[in-house]
Amino acid sequence: MKLWTFLFMTTVFWGMAAIFDKLALGKIAPFTGMMVRQFILTGILLLVGVTTGRIGSMASLDTRSIVFFALSGICGGAAGLWTYYHALRLGGASLVVPITATYPLVTV
Repeated sequence: MKLWTFLFMTTVFWGMAAIFDKLALGKIAPFTGMMVRQFILTGILLLVGVTTGRIGSMASLDTRSIVFFALSGICGGAAGLWTYYHALRLGGASLVVPITATYPLVTV
């Protein structure tokens, strides 16, 4: 049951994010939007990490995990988000979101 709750919540949050992204990109360059989004996310993560004491867990990361998280960040957080924002700015969310949501086919 817990798995399905998180799956549902993820779907709702990502669906809402696409709507907010499309609305925000009206007059903003995709790279600027990425910076704003990442700065806000970084601030939230730092705040939560410091207030919960979880920031110290980063010291226990091994090199392999750091490399894979870095590659994930480059693919998903930088390159993927940049191309997604460009597509979203050029096309309607009703087209861009379903097509980009086929990314699990690449994973498989």
